Amino acid sequence: MLALIREISAYTAPDQLLGLFSTAERAAQARDEYLADVARHDPWREQAYHHNVDPALDLRTVPVEDRRRDLGGDTVYVLAEFKEAFGQTYVVFSAVFDDLAQAEAAGAALEQREHSYVYYTQVATVPLDGYRWRIESPDDDLWK
Repeated sequence: MLALIREISAYTAPDQLLGLFSTAERAAQARDEYLADVARHDPWREQAYHHNVDPALDLRTVPVEDRRRDLGGDTVYVLAEFKEAFGQTYVVFSAVFDDLAQAEAAGAALEQREHSYVYYTQVATVPLDGYRWRIESPDDDLWK
């Protein structure tokens, strides 16, 4: 499982999950389509402490632990771990599940650990091999 992520200045917002993909080819296609979309209007063109924002340099494809039992579904649940400190917010997309209750339970277990900073988890419903970005507004809540 691969996540396509747009890196954002941690002083502005957490990194953005653009999609989860079953193959490197699908992730690469999504990357190209995202770059074509933001060429017209980049909602993240202004970021704190980033003066030369270049979407092509801010995109990365990273592996995410796949905890699905049923590999045939087209909707998955991604567990995101958020850390906040000194005015910065960081996110790690740590695992993908095929069951919402399992994803929420994994997040609750992580939150029970002791942390030296503000820490919380959220679960998002994501279409597998689908696109998650919204060019209209960077303020859209993708965690609904």
